[in-house]
Amino acid sequence: MALNEESMTSTVKLQLAQFQIAAQELDDKYTGIMNEAKEKPLDERLKVLYDGAQRLFDDGCTKQFLENLNTSLIAAQWNTSTMNNLLKSYHNQLGKMLDTHKRRSEYNNLFALIISQWLATQENDLTESITAESLLAKEKLEAIIFVPHKLDMDNWYDFIQNKLFSVFNRHQASKDAWKRFKKQTKEYGQMLLTRKVTATDINRAIQYLLAGDSCDERRKSTLKEMQMNQVTLEGLASLVNALIADLSKWKWPVSGVRGVFRRNFAAKYRCFYQEDDVTAVFLQYVGLQWSYHFKRELRSLFDVLSKNTEVECSSDSIEKERLKRQRNLWMGTLPDEEGDSNDYGDGNYSAVGLKETVLDLIHVEIDLHQTLYPETPLTVVCADIEDFGLLISHEVIQTFLQQCDVPQIWLDFFDRFLKQQVYHQAEDPVRQRQRGVPIAHSVSYLMSELVLFGMDLYVYQNTGIFNYRLHDDFWFFDSQLSKIDQAWTLMQEYANIVGLTFNKEKCGSTQILPLNTATPPTLLIVGASLPENDVKWGLLTLQKNGQFTPDQRRITPFLNEIKERLSSVRAILEWIKVYNSYMAFFMHHFGRYANVLRARHFEGIVATLRYIHQNLFSENNSSALNTLTHLITERFPECLSGEMIEAWFYWPLKKGGLGIKNVYVDLLSDFEYSPDETTITFAALLAKNRECSDDEENQNDEETSVTSDVTTESSKTDSPNWRDMYIELLEIKDPIYPKLTKVLEEDLSLFEDQATSSPDEENSDENESQLSVRPRRHRHKEVADAYTGWLICQYGEQIKSTFGRLDFIDSNSVPIDLISMIERASIDW
Repeated sequence: MALNEESMTSTVKLQLAQFQIAAQELDDKYTGIMNEAKEKPLDERLKVLYDGAQRLFDDGCTKQFLENLNTSLIAAQWNTSTMNNLLKSYHNQLGKMLDTHKRRSEYNNLFALIISQWLATQENDLTESITAESLLAKEKLEAIIFVPHKLDMDNWYDFIQNKLFSVFNRHQASKDAWKRFKKQTKEYGQMLLTRKVTATDINRAIQYLLAGDSCDERRKSTLKEMQMNQVTLEGLASLVNALIADLSKWKWPVSGVRGVFRRNFAAKYRCFYQEDDVTAVFLQYVGLQWSYHFKRELRSLFDVLSKNTEVECSSDSIEKERLKRQRNLWMGTLPDEEGDSNDYGDGNYSAVGLKETVLDLIHVEIDLHQTLYPETPLTVVCADIEDFGLLISHEVIQTFLQQCDVPQIWLDFFDRFLKQQVYHQAEDPVRQRQRGVPIAHSVSYLMSELVLFGMDLYVYQNTGIFNYRLHDDFWFFDSQLSKIDQAWTLMQEYANIVGLTFNKEKCGSTQILPLNTATPPTLLIVGASLPENDVKWGLLTLQKNGQFTPDQRRITPFLNEIKERLSSVRAILEWIKVYNSYMAFFMHHFGRYANVLRARHFEGIVATLRYIHQNLFSENNSSALNTLTHLITERFPECLSGEMIEAWFYWPLKKGGLGIKNVYVDLLSDFEYSPDETTITFAALLAKNRECSDDEENQNDEETSVTSDVTTESSKTDSPNWRDMYIELLEIKDPIYPKLTKVLEEDLSLFEDQATSSPDEENSDENESQLSVRPRRHRHKEVADAYTGWLICQYGEQIKSTFGRLDFIDSNSVPIDLISMIERASIDW
């Protein structure tokens, strides 16, 4: 984690020092009071404790309590019938008050020391590190991007003309749609040359830059400052307007753009190019504008391609609903013009949300198939393209854009953008890219999406199979094995033509067993051409029974990496940041939101989390807190007089705790165990329909029951009940809150303005504004509030018992700006 040097001011350090001073003063006074009261008679001990409390406490509520207690003590002295047990009760109250105040002071001091430790580790953490792994990544990158692609461009041109886009020549409606698309593209390109860029456009471009992972901490800080200054935004808009007005002359600097290798969460090094801030904003704006156009227009083409299917099905059918969802996944990771920065799929966290959407859809489609076709297997395939961003051919992109009638001035601009002048170390010569796209640019992401759109289109027009694709990850399925084989063959043909290859390790196929079969999996015939590995989604593997389950084999390689990372951190807060990040990573890749994911899925998550903790912290009884306790006591051995309380570890950082994520409490906000979940299933609906059919048949023996085939087809195409079930299973679960008691309501009121931030907030969002499900972007505040509710419900009483109140941190001395920066700081992987 890197911290801006300007934020490490003497004021912050003085604030932290106040905790230590206050703790030492309190400890001295507390020790003096207790020594003075020691071995005195009960009534005299009461007076010593009372006088000491008067000197120590200056907050209003405690002062009022002490004043009232004084009156009670006087009355007790007058009353000849006063019993010792009342005086002992007063003594215990005063003792508890003094103890909790001392505990507050101790934890405030430890809190300050832990923050100071983190601060100290950041001051010299601004240098770039070069590792053996980054050098290998550099060598691999340069072996690819500086070598031209040797492709048969005549073959690609012929393929586009006669195979890919020929689908739009089949009838007049599609011809008109294709003609309109090309006309709109040409006119849009011309319009962008004269459109006035506004401060709002610049602000939006900056939001997207900040949402991605291309910016280091320095650039993020600079961009945020730009956002806050309207004059700066308007100045940037003027600069971008000037660049577009002179678009034909724009080019990368002759001196080149330096590429810096940064390790990402998955232990891979990626190269980010450090162009100047104005260029970064300009390119982001251009990429966004063209993305809006292509997303809108290519979805219109999907409407034409799916028109026949749409006409054949009822407006209340599953088929209609499926088409709606497929349309919104078609180019789904590109940004929406009316959306927000979290819709963007390039390197930020919206792709995680969309990936969960795909998981939910696959689950529901498997569930539906097993219900309607219990005797027929379903084949599911996943695929991934190897080194996709590095291998994209510039010539392939240019030919594609030409066929879309992108104006020549923009074609030339995109070509100059792709042929970036780069170097990777100071002593390297500046060289021009010959293939691949510069990472983390909206223009690059658009170019990549257009190349893969061609693959989606080629498969869909020839087989009717929809590729549930998120960038270069694919999932598709069908009950007809011949169609699946054909789709996979077409995908490989397309990849070969454009110079791409599939990653064999990440491609897989699975045949879902029929519900009513006793045939062992090894005897079922799977397409000979299909990849042989398992079908995977995140850290889940698709089983033969149609369920995605956490795969410990795929989790195990992460565990040594996590151990090594946790053992090498220099600060307690960095340890927590690493732990929280990995836990968020695991949780996101388990999938957990939709109604279709039932109790067994959550039980699998819990079992896997226990497996993770058992392996990570085996020497400490599988406890992250035990491990963290050892680290704290080793570094700060004399800070606390008693055992550390569990609640403090999980309590929010801004409230004086350490903010470690409790993943089990987090699950409570998403799932409430119910042993009877049979009501929300297609099987339950089918059983209900059969009961109704049997009742009608018994009432009128002359009526004939509908055949199974007709019922199956009408369920998909005509029945609103089945459509409603399809939607309900895909609905996102509302966060579950603890039952609100008066005490909990009062406690929650203290958190109204500072709801606990969930690591999930940092790692997930959604491009589902038009899907007919609850948009997940609106869940973030709700999920954070639910997590806070459960946190207070489970740990609030321990906090109050230990410190006397929930707001135990000295709010006047808390460096809020620094804590906010700690929470936002990225990890230097």
